[in-house]
Amino acid sequence: MQLFMRFQVWPSRLEENMSTSPVGTRILNTFYPIHIGVIGGTPTRIIQLIIGMIPLILLFKGGIMWWNRRKLLQTQLPRKSSVIH
Repeated sequence: MQLFMRFQVWPSRLEENMSTSPVGTRILNTFYPIHIGVIGGTPTRIIQLIIGMIPLILLFKGGIMWWNRRKLLQTQLPRKSSVIH
């Protein structure tokens, strides 16, 4: 049993379906090779990896900025007492 179907195995079947399928299906089918990284080879895969890592980097950077601001505010502002004098 073949676990992975290579893109080069089924283009003839894809072309037959492309001529008879609706426009929306044809547009979505053109995104699949880009999604699996077939188009463009290794440079495209590296670019996709970098773009995919950007949200993770922003998440950690935002967390670090929040933590630093929280520590700064705790050291600069005196704590308010809940007891009214």
